[in-house]
Amino acid sequence: MSYGTFARQVRDSSLPDGVRLAAFKGCLERYCPIGYEASFRYLKLSVGPFERDPDALLRALVMLTASRDLWLVAQAAYAENRRTAKRSGRRTPAKNEPQPGGHWLWLGAERAAALFALEHEYSRRGAPEASLGSLVERTLTTRGVLDAADRTLLDQLRADVDHYRTRGFDWEKPDWQSWHRSSDALRLLAHVRNAAYARN
Repeated sequence: MSYGTFARQVRDSSLPDGVRLAAFKGCLERYCPIGYEASFRYLKLSVGPFERDPDALLRALVMLTASRDLWLVAQAAYAENRRTAKRSGRRTPAKNEPQPGGHWLWLGAERAAALFALEHEYSRRGAPEASLGSLVERTLTTRGVLDAADRTLLDQLRADVDHYRTRGFDWEKPDWQSWHRSSDALRLLAHVRNAAYARN
């Protein structure tokens, strides 16, 4: 089923609370901007225990839908920009051209959600390397306000992970544990970037 179908079930007060909660989880499976578990916990922190409170469940749906609506607008604008670029002969997007909504980004609450997700991920898994761990800790301490040195470190760490994933990984003798560590690093770096460069 679609996000909209699940959302209608969440709003339907004639349905049992358990069915409405399951429908909300269906919405979250279709749009979880900072990952399923982090999005679930962020909503719970923001609106209260929606598993037991139907009013909080509706507030959680409103909050999630507001972010999704912003994401859909960004998707449409990106698609229009790409069509225009293709008509001009630029068939491939530039490497630094921003993607709609970014990665691991909760539109409408960029900094707060990024900091929540960063703390959630870091407390569960730590960081794959010391310099990234130090950057995460400084980001959490400063609530996303990074100095020039930390922004440079952020860019360097991202470039290092990108290089490993595109050129350094040995596909003939794959080390999947290292690959998964690089995925964890990318997620943490995305949360740091989103906290540092947030618009709100």
